[in-house]
This record gives sequence, structure tokens and C-alpha cells, in this order.
Amino acid sequence: MCQNPGRPEIRPGRNSVFLILIAFALLNAPAFAEPDGKALFDSGRHSEAIAAWRKAVEQRGDAEAAFRLGDTFEAGAVVEENLPEAAKWYAIAATVGHAGAQAALGAFYEAGAGVKQSLDQAMHWYGQCAAHNNAACQFNLGRLYSSGEPARQDLIEAYKWYYLAARGGQIPFDSDEFTALAGRMTAEQKRQAMRRVAAFTPLN
Repeated sequence: MCQNPGRPEIRPGRNSVFLILIAFALLNAPAFAEPDGKALFDSGRHSEAIAAWRKAVEQRGDAEAAFRLGDTFEAGAVVEENLPEAAKWYAIAATVGHAGAQAALGAFYEAGAGVKQSLDQAMHWYGQCAAHNNAACQFNLGRLYSSGEPARQDLIEAYKWYYLAARGGQIPFDSDEFTALAGRMTAEQKRQAMRRVAAFTPLN
């Protein structure tokens, strides 16, 4: 058999098999894990945790990381309290469906904390959270529907959300809020509310 004098013949041997095994191992090795922001925070490495959360949001759109940033800037324990900054991070997480961030953003808009006060926005974000069967948001939504200017009130919706909140354990069925609301409603309004309760299907 004629050989090319410029290229040595390559024969499989133990070295080439060893290299193949190494390459296979590298291809199947787990990717380098990014540092976990919560673990860093819990260990007292707060600046590193904040940096890790920022990176997670920027690179992966991580909703939990955005929520953690919002919570950190709201609490003001390890960084200076900054409610507009907290609202910014809550909004990022809320927009992609983080229920905790939706609840926090609803509270911010209700109180005018870090954002311009807006009951419409408060009800929107409480509503997004309530749709995921969050009992605290269901209670807050019921409270806003049952209070305020008469033109803004919707007693049937308020009853529906109070009932769901009570079913979720947020308030007792005989709570002052629920009892007072029931006393303002007709029997037909309550029946309509219960039909809405029966039709409620939580989002995943």
C-alpha cells in the first residue's frame, strides 16, 4: 500500500482512545454554575448577591431575581431604601407573571410608594395576582371593589373575590369585611357573585 511520505500514518491506539474519552467527558460535563444570589445574600455577601441578581435579570430575564432586587431596595436593610428602584424591579418581575411582584406592585400603586398613585393600576396588578389564586391579592381586590367612590364600586366582584380569599384561608367567611359587604347586597347580587365564583378557573 502506497503511503504519502509527507503525512505520517495515523493508527488508533491507547492515546487516541484516551483523548476521545476526555472529549466525551467534557461535552457531557455540567455547565459552570452561576453563583446563587439567595445563597450569597443569606451568607452576608450582599453586594455579590445584588450583582448576581442583576446579571440573572439581564441575561436570562429571571423573574425571581428581579423580585429579590425589588424586595432588597424596598426593605432598605442592606442598601439604602429606594422605592422607585424597588418598583422598577417589581414591575420587571410582575410583567412576566411573578405573583409576589404583582402583589407588591399593586400595593405600591395603591399607596403611591415609588410610583404615582393609581387605584386602576393597583387593581390591575392585584387582579393579575388574584387570577393565580393568590388569596391575599383576592382579598385586596375585593377590598378595592367594595370601597371608594360609588362609581368605582362593584359589589358583585367584591363578593366574588372576598369569597375566594376566604376559601383560600386569607379571611374567615364571617370576617367583618365579608359580613359588612353581604349586608349591602341583594340576594340576586349574591347569586350572581356565586356564579362568578363557580366559573373562576385559576391560571397556572
